[in-house]
Amino acid sequence: MADADSSSNPLLADFDFPPFDRVEPAHVRPGIRALLACLEGKLEELEKGVEPAWECLVHPLERIVGRLDILWNVVDHIKAVKDSPDLRTAVEDVQVVSSSVKLPVICMDEAADLLAHHQMLSLYFFFLHELSSNMVHR
Repeated sequence: MADADSSSNPLLADFDFPPFDRVEPAHVRPGIRALLACLEGKLEELEKGVEPAWECLVHPLERIVGRLDILWNVVDHIKAVKDSPDLRTAVEDVQVVSSSVKLPVICMDEAADLLAHHQMLSLYFFFLHELSSNMVHR
């Protein structure tokens, strides 16, 4: 069984093109859980040093959320083309209990003040925290 480090889990490795051929059901649980833990840490670090500048807040947020989106799309694609009972179980184990959780839309211009940035960051932090807390654990 694959562990959560990137040397053995293709979901956690850096890639230009998703390694669809190497992803197995055993990679899903540790991959999603490790990524959520990593992203939550990145959000905490970003919140500690948040600066009221678009490139210092929104771009890092987009990278954080984008990585989760990419990883989940890889898992979702594999489930669509290589579905199996093991894969369905793995996906269900890390599925968000409430599918109504949505990312807030970033609708602020570069002149927004620090409070607006902090509020948006708090929404993203809350989203990631809820995502990792509300996973179905079996």
